[in-house]
Formats: sequence, C-alpha cells, structure tokens
Amino acid sequence: TNSAMLTEKDNNNYNISPGMEATVFVKDDDDGIVRFKHKHWGLITKPGTMQNPLQKGNSSAAYSALMFNARSETIFAKQTFSTLLSKQRSCLIAVDGWFEWKQELKGQRKQPYFIKAKSENNYCLLPGLWTEVCTGRGNEILSTFTILTTKSIPCLEWLHHRMPVCCWSK
Repeated sequence: TNSAMLTEKDNNNYNISPGMEATVFVKDDDDGIVRFKHKHWGLITKPGTMQNPLQKGNSSAAYSALMFNARSETIFAKQTFSTLLSKQRSCLIAVDGWFEWKQELKGQRKQPYFIKAKSENNYCLLPGLWTEVCTGRGNEILSTFTILTTKSIPCLEWLHHRMPVCCWSK
C-alpha cells in the first residue's frame, strides 16, 4: 500500500523559523502520490558551486537572501515563481497557526503573537512553492520552499499588512 505515516521527526517543533527544516506535502513526480517531504523554509533557486557551496539552515551566509514568502498576487508575473508553477512545484504546509512579530514601541524588542483558529483542533494548510538545487558539495541536493502570502484580513491589519494564504479545516 502507499500510505504515508508521520514519524517522530515529522512532528516538528512549535516554532519553525526561516532556514529551518519543516515537513511539507508534495505530489511525487513519478507516481503522482502526495507524500511528506522534508524541506528547508526559504526558497533557493540558484545552485551552489564547489567554490561557494550552499549551507543548510539559518546560519548560512545566504540566509538573508532566502525567499521566505512569495506574494500570491504576483506569482504568475515573477519568473522565479511562474517557472516553479509550470513545473508543478507547489506544496502544502500543515500548521496549527503562525507567529507574527510586532515592535510595539521604538527601541523595544518585538513581541510575538500566535495566530490560530478559535477552536482547538483546527489546523491550517498554507500553500507554497518548492525547489531542489545542488549544494555544490558532490551530489548533495538542498530542498527548499516558500509560503504564499496575501493582504491581511481586516482583524489582523493592526499586526501586519501581510499574512499567509490560509485554508482552515472545519
């Protein structure tokens, strides 16, 4: 049978931040079955080289260049994203909510706010795009993804002007 079971490794921590590995749902190129895959949050589309290999995680020198989010309104117009769409490189990320950070007063540390559904057992699927590139270290491949965002809903505009595109369970 072709069943997918989450392992202990798949039970990610409660606060995945850009550069970290997360479990995403992707459709397998070979057989079309949706599977769990481990990918790093922050889209990288250019391969590394032997002289300048890519690093995994948020400690890499390229960390600030990662594409954490993609504006859903412009994904068809931007070549990077439209190419991934044409290759059917879409994915879903299952979450029970997300953190948004806001600096209340200038000079103060940012305050985290956890956005989730009102009822306890709801989850959210965030659509995204993914890719795989050579790291520049032999045949090693780095799998990465980005999350699609949209304009915030009115009740969240005070916190941030953007938010993930969300498909909530009932």
